[in-house]
Amino acid sequence: MANNKRGVALVMACLLVTLVTAYGSAMMVQSLTEQQSAQRFLRLSAAFQAAEAGLDRALTEFKTNANWAGAAYTTTLKGGYDATVTNLSATLRKVVVTGHYPSNTTTAYGYQSRQVEGTVSVQEALFNYAVFAATTVEMDSNARADSYDSGLGAYGGSNVGTNGDVGSNSTGTATITLGSNAYLGGDAVIGPGGNVTTDISQHANATITGSKQTLVSTKDMTSKTYPGGSTTNNLVLTSNQQTQLSAGTYTYNYIDMGSNSTVEVTGNATIYVNQYFKMDSNTQFVTASSCPTCTITIYVNGDTYQDAPPAVEFDSNSLVSAGKPTQLALYVTGTSASAREVELDSNVTFTGALHAPLSPVELDSNVTVYGAVMGQSINLDSNATIHYDEALAGGGGGGGTVQLLSWREL
Repeated sequence: MANNKRGVALVMACLLVTLVTAYGSAMMVQSLTEQQSAQRFLRLSAAFQAAEAGLDRALTEFKTNANWAGAAYTTTLKGGYDATVTNLSATLRKVVVTGHYPSNTTTAYGYQSRQVEGTVSVQEALFNYAVFAATTVEMDSNARADSYDSGLGAYGGSNVGTNGDVGSNSTGTATITLGSNAYLGGDAVIGPGGNVTTDISQHANATITGSKQTLVSTKDMTSKTYPGGSTTNNLVLTSNQQTQLSAGTYTYNYIDMGSNSTVEVTGNATIYVNQYFKMDSNTQFVTASSCPTCTITIYVNGDTYQDAPPAVEFDSNSLVSAGKPTQLALYVTGTSASAREVELDSNVTFTGALHAPLSPVELDSNVTVYGAVMGQSINLDSNATIHYDEALAGGGGGGGTVQLLSWREL
């Protein structure tokens, strides 16, 4: 009887051990499954975060370059992403971003990917290039284009960048030309379908810090409409004369300033000029020091007085400035048949944004521009310099807007 009891006890013990072992094994399998599921979730989350980072980058890129074409694989803190862009229209972009973890090697241990798609409205900034022409851009010997951000202070020192892009809507041999020792601190961009090898001519001693690119679509070069009315008033200053313009709107037939004369603007001013704007040597058209945030907006009508001097002529050593490039805009209006040229003679300093899309623009030797220049054709003579103000792409002087219209995960 005792032996039978011991036998039953042994059987029960074995059964209990079996049950405990089975339960333990089941718990271990469940634990491993949950652990693997948690790890997969974390990897998928990392891939998703990488994809979102890529979409955020696209929104940032479009603010300064409406023709941004996407990105090859780019690493992040965890994984990376690649982005493709499809142009749906002149102002709509479809962006598809694939996030990868731990890399874009699909055979890597634990590899996971996620995709997001966004539809983006892109309104290009008016002044998103240092220099942009409808036809040709010529940078002669020692001419220079680079960038800075007026929001960070004056040009110089650490506030010197390489976003001084130079572009053209055209294609063809030598659409953009860089002479001996010319320096382009940025990209050289030609029209859609162009050949960057032949259409961008670069002297052996010239430098392009960025890349040679083609536009996805041409930049809008529509001339501004002249909104001013007719008048018999002129703004004429004799040599050494000084005058002030308070805040307000002014309309003149023409502006003609004699040598060493000065116009000081003491408030926000909008000025319409029916015929031409001429400044002789050593003249100044500036805002008053008492009004550091004042703005000046000037329209010069290129459709009238065809036998006059150039639409805009600033002679040697002239100064035109409102402090920052974002505070002064000069628009030369007109049609393709009658718009006239813009000439900045040697040693002129211009701080502002010049919009003359139907006028040939000539920047003579040692001219310095802080801001941006648009013209039908643009020639920078020897030692002429343009320091593009990156703030112009962010809102000042016709900044663009970028809006995410839709988002989904694919």
